[in-house]
Amino acid sequence: MRNKIDIEGTVERMEAPRTVNLKMGGTTEVCNAFLVDAAGEIKLDPLGRRNN
Repeated sequence: MRNKIDIEGTVERMEAPRTVNLKMGGTTEVCNAFLVDAAGEIKLDPLGRRNN
């Protein structure tokens, strides 16, 4: 079971996308994003191509 988490912030910057290999085979792209709010900054690394 997964718990739902709501977050709010501003994506301050994104790194260049890079291709990674998946455990189940195939590849996808990862583009790290940095989310910022009043408490600080966190790095997100979502899978899949979404560069905008």
